[in-house]
Amino acid sequence: MSPTALNRLLIYSDRGGLGGAEQINHRLALALQDAGLTVAVAEPEEAAALKAERAALGIVHHGLPAEDVYDWAHPAPSLTNPGPAEQVLDATRPDLVLFADSFPLANLTAKQAAARRGLPYLVLVHCVQPDWAVQYAGFVPALPALYRAARAVIAVSADNLHLLRRHFGLPNGIGQVIPNGRPEVFFAPCDPDRREHERATLGIGPEELLVLSIGRLELAKGWPELLAALPRLRGCPTWPRLRLLWVGTGTLDQRLRQLGSALGGGQVRLLPAHPDVPALLDAADLLVHPARFEGMPLVVLEAMAKGLPIIATAVSGIPEALGDTGVLLAPHDAPGPDLGTRLADAICALAGDAPRRRQLGEAAHRRARQDFTEARMLDAYRRLIRRLLPC
Repeated sequence: MSPTALNRLLIYSDRGGLGGAEQINHRLALALQDAGLTVAVAEPEEAAALKAERAALGIVHHGLPAEDVYDWAHPAPSLTNPGPAEQVLDATRPDLVLFADSFPLANLTAKQAAARRGLPYLVLVHCVQPDWAVQYAGFVPALPALYRAARAVIAVSADNLHLLRRHFGLPNGIGQVIPNGRPEVFFAPCDPDRREHERATLGIGPEELLVLSIGRLELAKGWPELLAALPRLRGCPTWPRLRLLWVGTGTLDQRLRQLGSALGGGQVRLLPAHPDVPALLDAADLLVHPARFEGMPLVVLEAMAKGLPIIATAVSGIPEALGDTGVLLAPHDAPGPDLGTRLADAICALAGDAPRRRQLGEAAHRRARQDFTEARMLDAYRRLIRRLLPC
């Protein structure tokens, strides 16, 4: 790359931590730095492990005020205060900004600051749901002009792209889909010895079935519906063999612990986190993900890559990910039996059908290998960004 090449990239996000959006942002930063760009990251205080890995490669971190997407009654700082964005843009002097937004209104004043400066930018929206258009109605009218000024607008699923157009003013003819992808570690065949060791560590017997759910302990991930499934699930013939493991942190932690114990007895267990998600997936027999809305959830892609059978709600990008390789349930607000009932029946049916579990898991692995590898995702971003940063 020549000394005069345009190669300074700023990844600017409202999310810090270890969630799905943060993981994708992190992998993008590493890959684009490795491709020869000079990458800087601006986000709220990030997870220490991610920060250390980036720092080792020379990726500079710029701190931003913390955001709370779900506290719409108190608008996030990035909606009203351009000060932090102006400071970061002054410090980094980027040739291109990638705004990595956890929801469509994220980083609003930062985009406006970039537009005022004439900085080229692209927008990656990690998750879209219609209620945000109502909750943040006062800010939505600013979006169409910012989308038109962007060099590209990316959604992680076709459903999310459609919602951006329908509810958030994305003009027709603008926007593309780059699905999320997962690294090769999730595609590695299950090692029987590792599976046995992990299950023993978790207290899972050889004949027991481990039903796993992973996600932030918030309403959006469908935990109340999992609680509602427990009374009916206890009547399932396979209930004595079932062990439900719920992994995550969030505001519902205490409620889930209390009600999970009361409704599921000793067969429901919560863990705040797990240091080795691939090993945890190897230990599991079934993944359940009853989210109320999503972008393109990493846990579903990871379970697919690992060859796990999956039960999930047919919301947002989940049907695009699973296709016909998993059990898709209508969302929590669909007519008919409540989602808790449908979840219990689906878990009971799949728990009692080992050949079906094996068939779904193998099909999910093939689909993930074809469409949802990290290499495929990163190549799409590299090609797009190279087009926007001509040498």
